[in-house]
Amino acid sequence: MDKFWRKIGRGYPGESLGVLVFVMVGGGAAIHADNLGPVGVSLAHGLSLAFMIWATGGGHLNPAVTLGIFFRHKISAIKAISYIACQLVGAILGAGFLRVLYPISFSSATPALGPGVNVILGMVLESIFTGVLVWVVLVTAVDRKIKWAPLMIGLTVAGVAIVLGSSTGASINLARWFGPAIMSGSTANHWAYWLSPFAGAFAGFALSKLKVSGK
Repeated sequence: MDKFWRKIGRGYPGESLGVLVFVMVGGGAAIHADNLGPVGVSLAHGLSLAFMIWATGGGHLNPAVTLGIFFRHKISAIKAISYIACQLVGAILGAGFLRVLYPISFSSATPALGPGVNVILGMVLESIFTGVLVWVVLVTAVDRKIKWAPLMIGLTVAGVAIVLGSSTGASINLARWFGPAIMSGSTANHWAYWLSPFAGAFAGFALSKLKVSGK
């Protein structure tokens, strides 16, 4: 029975469910940022993602990650598109639940550019750090298949969120931005979040091919 559910979790339902939980926890933490502080919000994102990757048996849970794995020829184009669609559906559902729970403060769940950060700078920052995340995923989970890869990925997300949170909201995941943005109508500067997954996925893919890890 355990093998059955883990097999299901690795597929399309797992992508939707994993992103749903990630958006709810991450978005909920952002709503309570005044109480949690930037480190608390960052850890909520990183640890919830780590747990959901483990719970889904290695789910991608991020369109940029799916694209990076596609660039490595590990999945087909059809499967990549299907995974991304499931991730976005999960993001909308997760954001929908958050909107019901926090109707007044829900808009705080959407990553947004900070003061002094224009859409170009936001896109560059998101692309760079998305590339770092994709590289970590490809090196730890795809190439080496390290047992603790989910935790390493989650801590990477948490670290990036601490650094990038005040600048762009540290989305580094189209699904994390997409669900709350659609449900709240907060789509300002959307190009920074739409284009960065493609640039970041390619950058992470290129880094993984350089073998800079030394093994």
